[in-house]
Amino acid sequence: MSEDKIAKLVVRTRSGRRYEFPIGGDLMTMGRARDCDLVLDDRYASRHHARIEKHGGRHVLVDEGSRNGTSVGGEAIKGRHPLADGEEIQIGDTNLLYVEESPGDSTTRPIQPLTRDQVESPVQVDLQGWEVRLEGKRLERRLSVLEFKLLGYLYANAGKVCARDELCTEIWGEGAYTPEMLHQLVHRLKRHLEPDAESPRYIISVPGVGYKLKTREED
Repeated sequence: MSEDKIAKLVVRTRSGRRYEFPIGGDLMTMGRARDCDLVLDDRYASRHHARIEKHGGRHVLVDEGSRNGTSVGGEAIKGRHPLADGEEIQIGDTNLLYVEESPGDSTTRPIQPLTRDQVESPVQVDLQGWEVRLEGKRLERRLSVLEFKLLGYLYANAGKVCARDELCTEIWGEGAYTPEMLHQLVHRLKRHLEPDAESPRYIISVPGVGYKLKTREED
């Protein structure tokens, strides 16, 4: 990878949205443990599953001796695997696309204008930087892949009620979930975002329907 390139892992959702996790520094870790750089809430992932190292200007994928292994393009890797632009990494049920871009490349993709509710929301989600801001302050703890997918979808529909089945299909795919999975995921997200998870300020439950991201106009 040339020095002027920017590397990132891209998570794609069922509706076509893409969330980008920048790869910074010389080491990035992935796994279920919260001390990993990219947290995978995936039952088939090990606590410290794999890492990406930078050597000689190139990123190399290394499995950390995980129980279920790490694959690239459907083939299990052995030893060190130098990554190439466009390769897909599989860890359990999680698919991550490795992308190298020049600084101006991302600006060529169509950018969906923000709605008024998104602009005025106390929760701001940066889909290209994997960052969240609450009331203007950056959330220090990075969200996991599924937590970010959930919040990203709620943010895209800020102020609107998102049905449970709609959210589940976006996050896990049709028929690949149970209502309890969503309930647990929402609870985890609230613990990271809310000052008091039992009296949520941002993520509101709508009984019998689903959830929504509250806007300032509703305060």
